[in-house]
Amino acid sequence: MKLSSNSDLHRYLLQLAKVLAQLGSPELADIVASASRHASGLSTEFLGESRIALREVWSRGQQYSR
Repeated sequence: MKLSSNSDLHRYLLQLAKVLAQLGSPELADIVASASRHASGLSTEFLGESRIALREVWSRGQQYSR
């Protein structure tokens, strides 16, 4: 999936949060949803929070794959 704008990233984060909740990871879903709520603020803050949230999802995913 190619994300070309902050709007694309916002939609992606909302979809990811929904999937995580459906998969039984409410804590990760909340982290991702929280990052998505920064979309209406400063672009740099939104991108920074998104990066933190996505790294957390990736990190925990790596723990489960071991």
